[in-house]
Amino acid sequence: MLKVMKRKGVVQSLGRKIRDALIRVFPLEMRTAREHIIRLRNRSEMRVYYDLFVQRVYPFEIIQSAGNTVEKPVVFDAGANNGQFAAAVLDYWPDAFVHSFEPQKQLVGRIQEFADINNLQSQIFPEWAAVGARKGEQYFYQNRNPMSASLIRGKAARRTIRRVVTVPVITLDDYADRHGIQRVDIVKIDVEGSEVDALRGADRVLERVRFLFVEVHPPFSTFGEVAGLLTAKGLECIYPSPLPDDRMQVTCLFIRCERD
Repeated sequence: MLKVMKRKGVVQSLGRKIRDALIRVFPLEMRTAREHIIRLRNRSEMRVYYDLFVQRVYPFEIIQSAGNTVEKPVVFDAGANNGQFAAAVLDYWPDAFVHSFEPQKQLVGRIQEFADINNLQSQIFPEWAAVGARKGEQYFYQNRNPMSASLIRGKAARRTIRRVVTVPVITLDDYADRHGIQRVDIVKIDVEGSEVDALRGADRVLERVRFLFVEVHPPFSTFGEVAGLLTAKGLECIYPSPLPDDRMQVTCLFIRCERD
C-alpha cells in the first residue's frame, strides 16, 4: 500500500510539472466581464485570478454603493503582481487610471503586456519599484512563489529564499508629486508585510484618498497598526465585519469618514 501511495505521489508531481511547463508555453487566456484578456502562466497567477474574479476578495461593490466615486478614478496599486487588480478595477470603472507599483521586474513586463493586448496603455502605468516609507534602494527577497516575495527577509523566508536582488523603493507621496497627481481616489496596498512602511510614505495621499484596501500580514503588519495610522487620517474600516484581530491575515477596506 505504501509503495502504491508513493508511486501515485510521483505521478501526481510529474503531472503538475508537465502542466506547469505547458501553461508557461501556452498561457491560459481568461476574459473579464469587460472582455479584457488576462494571460495566466503559472499556478500563482491562477490563484490571484481566483481570488480576484471568483472569490472577489476586493469588495468593489461596497465602493460603488457608497455613491461618491468619480467616473474616472485615479488608483494606486502597491504590490501589483501581474496587473490583475487593474483588470478588476477596469471591470467596475472602465475609464479609471491605474498606477501599478511592482518590485519584481518580470511582473512589470506582464502588467505592460496586459495593457498592450487590451489597448490600455493610456490608462495603466506600470512602475518598477517597491513602495516604502522613504525613497532609496533595498534588498528584495524572492522565493518560489512571486506572491510571497518581500522586502522583509523573515517574511520571504517562510519558503526557501532563492534570490536576493536590489530594487528601487519609492513613496506614494513622492510618486504623486513627480507626476503632478493631485487626486487619488482608491489605493490598494498588499506588499507582503511592509504595509505600515508603505502607509508612512503616503502621508499626503492619505489626507485625501476616498477608499483604501490593505492586506495585513501578521506579525509583520497587523490590523491594529494599520487602523491606528488610517484612523488618524480620517479613514474608517468598514470591511470585514466584525473587525479582525491582530492575528488575522485579511484584506480590509477603509473609507473616508463623512464628518459634520
